[in-house]
Amino acid sequence: MTAKELVEIDVGLILLRHGKAAVLTAIANRVGVSEDELYREIERLRVAKEAAISRKKKIGGKFNIESFLIGRDNKAASLKKLSERFDNRTFLPELKDLKRFFERHGASASNLKSRVSAQTKLFKMLADFGEDELERILAETPERSRVSSLGLISDEILGRSRRSDSQKKDVPNS
Repeated sequence: MTAKELVEIDVGLILLRHGKAAVLTAIANRVGVSEDELYREIERLRVAKEAAISRKKKIGGKFNIESFLIGRDNKAASLKKLSERFDNRTFLPELKDLKRFFERHGASASNLKSRVSAQTKLFKMLADFGEDELERILAETPERSRVSSLGLISDEILGRSRRSDSQKKDVPNS
């Protein structure tokens, strides 16, 4: 057992034996503060702990596709494939693609800040789609292109031209 675990056990036994009020009075006397100060400090710590917990809940944990599969056995394979494609950015690779997808399907996309934060909303929507619609989405060619939007912009700024591989082969080396 660790020292922290031993302290927890000792405090638990003391509380059982003497009660909360007697223990807090003894602690206040031992530390040299009034009981009111001790109660205020305990309350401050409790509020701070609750605030930290609520911040963690807002941030949320890692996305879990399994929660969307409950009761949707017929769609499970399609939803898992879409989740994998979303994770490796072959399905809706950029935030702008995600926003367009929401708009095409009648959902609000104005408050989306990142792909990751929108993932739960996306899969709630996808879970309500029919099997045929999910299969149609899966059949579409993955949207991952060789060149990102930022790559195109930087090439344009730097004056580089983008030629396809077939055009490069046709041009003789000089």
